[in-house]
Amino acid sequence: MLAEPRGIFYYPFITFKRLTVLQYLIASAGIGTALVLICGILAGAFRMFISNSYLAFLTEAGALLLLFAAGFQSTATWADVLQVCNPSILWYCCGAWFMEGNLGMSFPGAEAAGVCVQILLAGAVGSAGYLRYRRCDII
Repeated sequence: MLAEPRGIFYYPFITFKRLTVLQYLIASAGIGTALVLICGILAGAFRMFISNSYLAFLTEAGALLLLFAAGFQSTATWADVLQVCNPSILWYCCGAWFMEGNLGMSFPGAEAAGVCVQILLAGAVGSAGYLRYRRCDII
């Protein structure tokens, strides 16, 4: 009864860890909130790099769309695991969180690891943007 249609097949909701429906909801909401925060940090960083907020929005939207398109390039190697480090692809695969979805997400904790890497990268970009903003503000 608990299955997800993917194409012509139905995949059951069998997670890597035993989760109740409430635990699955809380975990999914946590990952989704973290992804929204990552996009917010990137938006703030782009705004500090680019003085125009409209261009910053277009830059972020373009970057996320390019990451989305690049995420579907399969190499059939270990490099496909790096797809999890892509916020667009992780959001797109939200129906397969915490269970076997594809080659990149077929290990326990892939979502959490991907979010941690994304937070580190977004934090680095945000810190660089803040330092640039402070330097430009002083000059």
